[in-house]
Amino acid sequence: MQRGRWRRRQRVRWGSNISENKPYDACIQRAADLIDSKEFDEAVDHLLSAESDWKKTKLYQAYLGYAYFYTDEFGKAILCFDKVLSEVEAAENILFMRGLSFDRLDDVESALKDYLQVLKINPEAQSVHRNIGLLYESLGNLQKAKDYYELAFDIDDNDPGIRQRLAGLNF
Repeated sequence: MQRGRWRRRQRVRWGSNISENKPYDACIQRAADLIDSKEFDEAVDHLLSAESDWKKTKLYQAYLGYAYFYTDEFGKAILCFDKVLSEVEAAENILFMRGLSFDRLDDVESALKDYLQVLKINPEAQSVHRNIGLLYESLGNLQKAKDYYELAFDIDDNDPGIRQRLAGLNF
């Protein structure tokens, strides 16, 4: 996922569910800019130095979780995403990022649970189908992996990675 697109999609997707923080727009913008420019350590530092009132918001936790994810601090990312999910029902991208964090920590069961929740919200989430396929492939369940790769391919047949995976599993 391209990180710049992430922010633009999330500002729209989260909408009023998360962005109740008008006074913090400058801080949000700075954090988003740091994340977009792949300065993840600086983004974490910037967010951790924010005013204490803003640290209680869901938007803050979402951005901090995202920054932690890209600094390979997956446990901290999960804690941030959990705080957002405890207050926002079915936040698709937060579930996806938490699933990725669990995946990176080799917690396949938790990753799969989050990925499947994302598919309940958005059955057309091609990257989720692909990631589930990758999980099943890593577990040696090649038929399930192929099934999920085919679903991903049906959504976007221009993805060369999916095409390669399917060719490798052609049995």
